[in-house]
Amino acid sequence: MLAVSEIWVPGGVVIFLGSAGMAVAGLRALGLIESLPVSIGAWLALSVASVVGLRGLVKRFFPAESYFQSTDEDVEAYGTVVETIAEVSESSDEGRIRFGGTTWAARSVRGVLPAGTPCRIVHRDNLVWVVEPISEPLLAGSSTDEEK
Repeated sequence: MLAVSEIWVPGGVVIFLGSAGMAVAGLRALGLIESLPVSIGAWLALSVASVVGLRGLVKRFFPAESYFQSTDEDVEAYGTVVETIAEVSESSDEGRIRFGGTTWAARSVRGVLPAGTPCRIVHRDNLVWVVEPISEPLLAGSSTDEEK
């Protein structure tokens, strides 16, 4: 049962425990082991030996599927474009943005961002996301306030 349970409990350990149990059962059937304490000791010794000695070899031929993912959600959020839900300003944490399927308190790096303005997440200060306005590209022939 231990060897078969490897299907549901992956990791390459349980199959060795089951194999050691089957080996001890074979030794008992041959009459080489008769007492329960010796059977338990043999099972423990065979289990440890097979896990330590064979697990690395088996993992080399049957590699596990693995992937690495960043666990710092803040770093992944930096640079994400979000939309303001309520007016966001530099001086207040009263503003709101929609991010990750919910709304969050937000503060602006510069200026006031009215509701509905797209902005970019810069960093997080405790539970408040700090955002900056997305600068719109200049169209040919248009002018900025600084040029006027």
